[in-house]
Amino acid sequence: MLAIVARIKKDINFIIVSNFNNGLQQYKNNNVDFVVVDYSDNECAELLANILEIKPKQKTITLSEDISCSEELGCDFCVSNYNRKRLLKPFNPIDLIMLLDKFDKEQCKYFKSIEHIETIIDDIIKRYIGCKYDNNSKTISFSSEGNHSLTYLFDIMSIFKKNNVEYEIVDERSIQIK
Repeated sequence: MLAIVARIKKDINFIIVSNFNNGLQQYKNNNVDFVVVDYSDNECAELLANILEIKPKQKTITLSEDISCSEELGCDFCVSNYNRKRLLKPFNPIDLIMLLDKFDKEQCKYFKSIEHIETIIDDIIKRYIGCKYDNNSKTISFSSEGNHSLTYLFDIMSIFKKNNVEYEIVDERSIQIK
């Protein structure tokens, strides 16, 4: 994904690292404008923690499938103490390009998103083929063509349970947010 973005964003020099030690060394030896880390990888999360000890306000983009805040103390703490935005995986390369371009101008798209889950449903359901969200009825539905709809339904239920999102099962192919 970064290789695609690097071909498009020629004004940014990308340094792709393979492990914690290499990443920390590259950070110390280069003038880094942005750090992009896969926050679901423990080694990357540890690397980011070390980078933030060096420069707490480093411009950072965290990538994750998890919709919960990348800062355990919540969004307000993150905004006050870091210079961090996030993208949910999977994402389109253009999403990363736009985030890089507008980093200083816009608030994190996922700021307090758990409290307003409907604002990020489209990003969540990108993971599921044949999945649609109806904003009026607040219903996520899965096409009858796919045989994975029950698996998708259980995945979304798991995401909602983990993040204390109230929902109701409408039928085996749809779930409604309360």
